[in-house]
Amino acid sequence: MNNIPVTAMLKTQRKATKPKGGRGRRANYETKTVRIPLPLLKEVETLLERFYQENAEYEKMPISGSWWQVLGVNSDANLKEVKQAYYKLSRLYHPDTNLRRDAHQRIVALNRAYEEYKSL
Repeated sequence: MNNIPVTAMLKTQRKATKPKGGRGRRANYETKTVRIPLPLLKEVETLLERFYQENAEYEKMPISGSWWQVLGVNSDANLKEVKQAYYKLSRLYHPDTNLRRDAHQRIVALNRAYEEYKSL
């Protein structure tokens, strides 16, 4: 999980106040403690943990390498396994559904690997 505990992230909230003394001065900030019900806190922790697991899974895919490494299958995989892996990963990495900066690079690598497999 992240280095910052969830409880620490959720207990404090920064709230801007009006700057004192007119223009040109920075706004003063006060820290406000927010009470969160325990069931909600557990749900948020679960969601964050799932997010970090999915993020780690997302970054496992190599952008370069052999076609089977990019697709995440064995080198002796049959057509059905390769198609399943390709469609699964294309849904995950497609830039229309994935807003990450590297989504385009990943889908290009995925398409290149699938084309390389089809040319065999």
